[in-house]
Amino acid sequence: MFTRAENKVLALSFTAFTIAFAVWMMYGVMGIPIRKELGLSGTQLAWLLAASALGGALPRGPIGLLTDKFGGRVVFTMLLLLVAPGAVIVSYAQTYEQLIGLAIWTGLAGNTFVVGIAWNSAWASKERQGFALGVFGAGNVGASATKFIAPVVIALIPAGYIAGVVPGGWRFIPMLYAALLV
Repeated sequence: MFTRAENKVLALSFTAFTIAFAVWMMYGVMGIPIRKELGLSGTQLAWLLAASALGGALPRGPIGLLTDKFGGRVVFTMLLLLVAPGAVIVSYAQTYEQLIGLAIWTGLAGNTFVVGIAWNSAWASKERQGFALGVFGAGNVGASATKFIAPVVIALIPAGYIAGVVPGGWRFIPMLYAALLV
């Protein structure tokens, strides 16, 4: 049986990980509308998708060390708050080069995997660690959830601006995800 603290850590980390993975993979769903709007080649689109993946893969070692030093709760929170402004800025990006930089920035959300594994391992009892890590790891569903949610949102919220401020179309997705990250 999990303690109340273990349940809280597991619920928070699973939810945050699910959202973070949706952010990490959002370019896969937004890629076609981005390609069309900016006139990107297939190679440019591939690099955009790779930039997001690299942002989530390359810094895992240093982020793991930060997690060991400061704890999962602190690093997880800081990572989510660090990625949120980048997601907002994606909504206003106008060039391929801007999107590449922002893809690396928002790709940092993929590092929540390392943080959450350490956080749940530290909080769960030895007898329940496997279950806790399995539930946390199921947050990978965020990558799939974005494939179901984003196209519907893009179709429902037309391109342009809502109230003159919030962009619609594919640009609404990173704005929505930024709000969820916070």
